[in-house]
Amino acid sequence: LHPDMQVADQALKDFVSNIDKSLVCFYKEQPIGFLALKAISPQSQFVYLAAVESEYRATGAALSLYAKATLLSKDEGFSQLKGRISSKNTAVINLYSYLGATFSTPLDTFLLEV
Repeated sequence: LHPDMQVADQALKDFVSNIDKSLVCFYKEQPIGFLALKAISPQSQFVYLAAVESEYRATGAALSLYAKATLLSKDEGFSQLKGRISSKNTAVINLYSYLGATFSTPLDTFLLEV
């Protein structure tokens, strides 16, 4: 089964068009991670998507991205920064906990290659 590239292109364009702002973390002028934000209410921004390249995960890149997102959200008048994570992602749970986050309704996503 081969994906329809026109459908894939449109899905990607739709996804990207929903992002209000993005942050990028660089190491030696190379991007190593990003975080995308979307306002979901006058009080809340949502971490739409975030990732750090695996070899840079122990460098504090994610902490820098989330700390900056928190500061930006506060500066822009938002009182909440929300996100969605799997309860199996202990690294991100630890990061959110370090930043003082609270958790409700953890969501586990399972993928099965067939």
